[in-house]
Amino acid sequence: MAPPSAQAKKTQTLRRYGEHGLCLNTRTDVTGVMYSDCFFVEDRFMVEPSPEGGVILTAKFEMRFVKKTMLKGIMETTSRGEYTDFYKGFANMAVEAIESEKDKSEDPKIDELLVAWRKFHNSSEPSFKETSLEGAPLSCSIDEFYNYFLKDNAEYSMEFYQREACGDTDIETSEWENSEDPFMQTRTMKYLHPVNAPMAPPLAPSSKRQELRRFGDHGIYLDTKTRVNGVPMADYFFVEDRLIVEPNPEGGVILKSKFEMRFVKKTMLKQLIENITKGESIEWCKKYAEMARKAVGEMSAKKGSVDEVPQIVRSSRAIPIEFSSPPPPVSQKPPRMHFLTCLVFILSISTFFLSYQVHLMNQSMVRMEMRLENLLETQSKTFCVDTNISPVEKRSKKK
Repeated sequence: MAPPSAQAKKTQTLRRYGEHGLCLNTRTDVTGVMYSDCFFVEDRFMVEPSPEGGVILTAKFEMRFVKKTMLKGIMETTSRGEYTDFYKGFANMAVEAIESEKDKSEDPKIDELLVAWRKFHNSSEPSFKETSLEGAPLSCSIDEFYNYFLKDNAEYSMEFYQREACGDTDIETSEWENSEDPFMQTRTMKYLHPVNAPMAPPLAPSSKRQELRRFGDHGIYLDTKTRVNGVPMADYFFVEDRLIVEPNPEGGVILKSKFEMRFVKKTMLKQLIENITKGESIEWCKKYAEMARKAVGEMSAKKGSVDEVPQIVRSSRAIPIEFSSPPPPVSQKPPRMHFLTCLVFILSISTFFLSYQVHLMNQSMVRMEMRLENLLETQSKTFCVDTNISPVEKRSKKK
C-alpha cells in the first residue's frame, strides 16, 4: 500500500563548540506514504570528547505526532528499529573511514584491496542466520585456492564437485564476467539434479547464480543463490549461501560458510523446510571441505611438498570432519534422503493431514445427525395423541 520510494526532507541545524563537541539536530518529514502527515521525526546527534581519548558518538530521537492515530504504538516501534539500524550503520562506516585514513597516513602506498576487504567484511548485509562451516584449514594460499577451485576451467571446480559428489548431470557453467563492481565477477551454473522421490521427476532442472569477490591476498567471498524447478514447493524459496576464504594466522587459509533460506511465498511448513535444509547444507559443506583438503594434498604432492595443517573443522552442529590417508572415494550415487525427497515427503504429510481433518468432520456430521434423529423421536412421542380412548374414559380424565 506504499510506493517503492517516498520523498523525504531533512532540515538540519549544526552547532559546533570548538573542541568541546558538536550537536546536529535533524527534522525528517516524509510525504507520499499513508499516515506520514501524522508525525515527523526529530533526532539529535552529538560528538563529544572521550576521557580515554578520541570521541564518543551519541544519538537520540523521538517521533513528534501532530495528529491522533490508533497506530501510534506500531509506528513508534517501526521507527525505533529503523533509526537504531541507521545509526549503527553510520557508526560502523565512521569507524571504517577513520581506520582507512590511519592506514593511509601510516603507509601512503596502502592498497585499495585492503580497504575494500574491510568494508565488505564488516558489512551486515545480506544477513545469514545459519553457519554451515565454522573453520576448515587448508594448506594453500588465497591465489592457489582460486586457481585450484574457482577460476574458469579449474581442475577441482564447482562443476567437478557437483558432478562427483552430488551426481548432477548436464552441467553448463558460464565463464566469469566482470561487473560494475571492480572487485566482483558473476557466472551462472545450470544442471540436472537427480531426484529419488514419488510425485517428482527423476531429474530436476536447477541453477546457481554466483558472485565472486576477490580482494587480492586478503580474502575471497563467493555468494551463491540456488533455485530448483519442477519439484513440489520448490518455487516457495531459494537458498543463498556465502563461502569465505581468508588467511589463516597459522599459515594457509580457512574456509567458512553461511547460508539462509529466502522465502518468496508463505507456507505453514516453513520451519520444517528450514530444519531439513540446515542439515543438507552442513553435509554439503562438510563434503566440499573434504574434497578441497584432498585436492590441495594432491596438488601439493605434485609440487613435491605437502604442508600439514591441523585437522580442525567445526560446524554449527559440531560435526567433526576426519581426513584419512588415502581419503575414502567420493560416492557416485546421490544421497537417498536429499532435500528434494524431503519436500515431497512433506507434501505427502500435508495431504494426509487434510484427509484426516475431512474424516473427523464426517464423523462429527454423523454424530450430529444421530442426535437430531433422537431429538425428533422424543418430541414425536411427547405430542402423540391416543385416538383409541373411549368417550367415557375421556370424561373421567377431564374430571
